[in-house]
Amino acid sequence: MQRQPNTFGWLAKGGIPAEIMDSYLRPIYHSRAIRQDAKRFIAGVHNRYTLAAAKELTEFCKPVLLVRAADDRIFPAELFERLSATLPDARLVTVADSYSFVPEDQPAELAQLIVDFAA
Repeated sequence: MQRQPNTFGWLAKGGIPAEIMDSYLRPIYHSRAIRQDAKRFIAGVHNRYTLAAAKELTEFCKPVLLVRAADDRIFPAELFERLSATLPDARLVTVADSYSFVPEDQPAELAQLIVDFAA
């Protein structure tokens, strides 16, 4: 079930190990309060919030590293390009051989990008 495209299958090319997936999902399974919070969050997501936040991003002048996956099936490249153009000091990097969860597919490369950026 977790490898299906409509659940988590398009998030990580190599799949997500069971123990990691369990750490992501366990709180929802075991806590009614967390399930309610998750439901409220998901039901409340609306693009008006992201569009309002985007207007403020033009004034954020600190350096930003944006890392996108070359083979991402969830978030189109255009979204990253638009965000990169919106932020005054953004660096956009594309990581090969990865879906959306770059930390799962390419953890060493992502870590090196962060180290280099922070330096």
